[in-house]
Amino acid sequence: MCASLALFRSMNEVKVFFPNPAARILCRTKSGVIVNAVWDRRNGKKDPESGFPVTGWPRLENNRKLKWDRFNGGKVHIPATAYMEKDQKKQSHWFQLEKKTISGWHPS
Repeated sequence: MCASLALFRSMNEVKVFFPNPAARILCRTKSGVIVNAVWDRRNGKKDPESGFPVTGWPRLENNRKLKWDRFNGGKVHIPATAYMEKDQKKQSHWFQLEKKTISGWHPS
């Protein structure tokens, strides 16, 4: 599970950490619109009418099965340079991305 992303904002690399409840990610929609998106739905009490699952990311296999289509969103590109995961000892490890972008999903 990705715990953090390194992104570019205004030509500066910024690290966004998922545990931060105010975590936001810049992403580009298919039409080229830049969206400053909230990274998750952390609990069932926030926006219960949305029907979104309580999660920070959809699984790739669920995207392929179109399970998220019911939320009327779409694929976005996230300009990330690296991501961080923690091992069993809670040590952080950063991994550089070759393509400098990852795919995501955003409601419309």
